[in-house]
Amino acid sequence: MSGNGQQSLGVLEFYHNSTILIVGGTGFLGQILLEKILRSLQPKKVYLLIREKRGQTVDQRMDELLSGRLFNKVRLTSLKEKLRPLEVDFTKDNLSLSDDQREELANEVDVVFYLLASVHFNQRLDRALQINLEYARRVYSLSFQHLKAVVHVSTMYANSDQRMIEEKIYGEEIFGGYQNLKRILDELTPSDIKQITPHILRGLPNTYTFSKKCAELMVQEEFGDLPFGIFRPPIISSSYQDPVVGWTNNLNGFGAFVSGIYTGELRILPIDVEKRPFIAPVDYCANAMLCCAVDLHRRRDQYSSFVPVYNYAFDNPQLTWGRFFNFLMDGLPPVQRYVNGYLLMRKTKSPKASQLCYSIRRLEGLVSDVFARLLRGDQTKHCLKVAEQSIWYAESMKFFSLNDWQLQNDNFCRVLDALDSTERQTFGCDLRQVDWKAHVTSIAPGVIEFMEKAPDSKRGT
Repeated sequence: MSGNGQQSLGVLEFYHNSTILIVGGTGFLGQILLEKILRSLQPKKVYLLIREKRGQTVDQRMDELLSGRLFNKVRLTSLKEKLRPLEVDFTKDNLSLSDDQREELANEVDVVFYLLASVHFNQRLDRALQINLEYARRVYSLSFQHLKAVVHVSTMYANSDQRMIEEKIYGEEIFGGYQNLKRILDELTPSDIKQITPHILRGLPNTYTFSKKCAELMVQEEFGDLPFGIFRPPIISSSYQDPVVGWTNNLNGFGAFVSGIYTGELRILPIDVEKRPFIAPVDYCANAMLCCAVDLHRRRDQYSSFVPVYNYAFDNPQLTWGRFFNFLMDGLPPVQRYVNGYLLMRKTKSPKASQLCYSIRRLEGLVSDVFARLLRGDQTKHCLKVAEQSIWYAESMKFFSLNDWQLQNDNFCRVLDALDSTERQTFGCDLRQVDWKAHVTSIAPGVIEFMEKAPDSKRGT
């Protein structure tokens, strides 16, 4: 029984003997989701659409993924029997799948989790739309015959031009609709696209959030008659508890922040210490998605005329950016904490102070490169490049660290209320129960561990 006296949501029953498709299963959130499915559920099969990358075949990428410590608890189970990786090319309309593979997916898959996205904030607009919208459309066009639920992962910040973010798809016309915008962009040169982009974004901070907003509209307009739901997480942090504490596999977001302080490269942070961040641990996000998919199926009749949205965030007055920063510092080694975090780091919400700090940071990089050239003959301008990267990161984050929002989360609260005590323990996703000091303190050690093991291609601010 759930806390409100109703029957449980029935998460275990829903996924028993189901066939699940994960798109983006090798990413940060995707790996946590896959591990949770293999460890806690009993699906019949799990399909993964995987691209060949850096010369690795799909099988090699799967072996590398499953060998990580994240999968320690499930490595002894019959993984190979349930996993079905398929190599795809998302740039092709047919995804480079054979007719038999397409038919197999169409006839067998009943639950889809779409997590694939480019998280580069300022990618060229046409490229961001291709990855974050067109790729999804190609997957959704596979003509699935037995769908019970499709969870499309967006971001809470797809509608950050709204001060109150409701659980709805905002349907403002974007230059006459996406197809018209695409025709406009197709006729422009890359330099023209770059020039016109600020006029297209209209209050959104970057091409990432704009492309995710367009993808939400695409889902509603083209697949609204199917059991689709939009899942909007906030900023996703490292794992809270499950299956390990503080796990991460990238240096995006908070990872870049921590690595920048740890190495001394990040010296300026535009931040309003009184504003409140919206954050969710990655393991809680995966659990929340699993529960939302069940709700989609259970309430299919109620959702027949619209695509439901789940805003996965809670307003926490006790967690400000100032407290978050201090908690994060507590997780750093003492030298980095006091020297790089408190002595060299400048926190400000003043635009003029930020620009002054940027100028000083560039000067530091330039002087260091001059000395490197004089002493060693090094012509690479490495220090100036690092300075520019840290400035770019600070600029890309300031929209989120200088503002806060109100939001509605009634749909997700209803999902929480339907969970019984066992489901709440197995699929923990109530952000109000997170010990934020303990969680944020664990972020830095996880990032540092990843930095020490990661190849150079994955490192840097």
